[in-house]
Amino acid sequence: MFRPLLIYNAAMGIAYVAAGIIMWRSLDHGKYAAATIFVLNFLVLGTIGYLYAVGSAVAIQSICAMTFRTLVWLILFLGLAWMSHRDKISGVKRDDHPIIPPDDAG
Repeated sequence: MFRPLLIYNAAMGIAYVAAGIIMWRSLDHGKYAAATIFVLNFLVLGTIGYLYAVGSAVAIQSICAMTFRTLVWLILFLGLAWMSHRDKISGVKRDDHPIIPPDDAG
């Protein structure tokens, strides 16, 4: 067990939840949150990859798990960036298509 990675993953769990809430509320802000998490995960992946290569106490399962997390956040960023760009081109505002339709019961 590589304790710094355990601490990082625990802290990032909180960041993942916060980023999810941000994404739900705003495509633009969510895009930046996803990009930030992707970059942080990529840097940690590079670091633990290096440590693994030089024989430090990092398990290959940690490399695989961080690779997966990094790819997931890259895909989230690219999806949010595409949706944000699409909405800007079409002139749609997020409030124009709410997730919950208004109550017409009057």
